[in-house]
Parts: sequence; C-alpha cells; structure tokens
Amino acid sequence: MPYSNPEDAKTYREIHKEKRYEQAKIWRENNKEYCKEKNKKYQLENKETLKEKRKQKYDENKEKILEHAKTDTNTIRRSRINNWKRIGVTFDNFNNFNELYDKYINTKKCELCNIDLVEGNKTNQKKCLDHDHQTGKFRNIICNKCNNERWKNHNKVNWNEKITCECGSIVSLINMNKHKKTPKHLEKI
Repeated sequence: MPYSNPEDAKTYREIHKEKRYEQAKIWRENNKEYCKEKNKKYQLENKETLKEKRKQKYDENKEKILEHAKTDTNTIRRSRINNWKRIGVTFDNFNNFNELYDKYINTKKCELCNIDLVEGNKTNQKKCLDHDHQTGKFRNIICNKCNNERWKNHNKVNWNEKITCECGSIVSLINMNKHKKTPKHLEKI
C-alpha cells in the first residue's frame, strides 16, 4: 500500500511484519530458480566484500565459534569423518561413514584387550579407529596402546590368522577377546 507519509509506511510495515514475511517466503519458494541465480550473481559480484564480512564476523566471534566447534556433535562428527576420509579409511561391512561413526561412538571397550575406552587424548585408553595403512581397510575400534602395539608389530603379526582356542573353536586372532566372552566359549571351558 503506497503511503505519501514515510512514517505511515513504516507503521504499516511494522504492523504487518509477519504477514509480509510469510508472503515473501511463499514468493521465494515459488521462484527458487530465480532466487538461486540472483544469489549466485550477487555472490560473484561481491566476492571480496563478502569475504571481508565473513572474516570480520569470524574475528568478532572467534571464541564462540571455536567453543561451538568443540562441543557441537555434528561439527565433531563431520570433522572426524573428514579426517578418516583424508587418511584413506575404507570399509566393507558398513554402508557409509555415518554407520562407522556410530560404531565408533558406541564402542566402549577395546576390541582387542577389553579395556574401557575414553574420548579425548588420554594416552593408553584413547579410542582409535584402526585401519590397514596399506589398503585403508577398517579393522577395529581399539585403545591407543593396542593401536601403537599393532603399528610396532604390523609386519610381525597376521591379525587375521586363524588359531584354535582352548575351547576348540577356530577364531581369528583379532576376534579372540570377543570370542572368549561368548556363551559357546564359556560352556566349553
């Protein structure tokens, strides 16, 4: 509604703020392609200005942003998954990295020595995603101590080697600790 008095126009906008917002939202929804192109054009034309604004906003809120990155679960998830991709981790028995991340988060004990695992940088109890450095294949979620031992002995031990357990079952070396907790093993001992 056109108004000759700027104050009347301002009052009208204030009174009908939510209605105008909803109308604009519907218009943007119906004109997605136009908005997308216009936004892209604006981004290209104002690249340096936008870069400066982002830098200024980051500088003003640096502590908040860094604190959020340490505590936000989605940021932590993305960061960890990106790190696994960067170092070349691959897998056969998971559909995607999110499933692998869920396994990582939900694993509470080392899959080799059965010690309680913790998040963070605790030396021996730190949770590690173990993978073959030559093929990139994921192996286990283990403690830092086992990870270091495995790295030191990676040429000496074949962790997939099948051995006979004291109960008579044939088990791979890597799964021996898991096997020793199964009812099948406990019944025979």
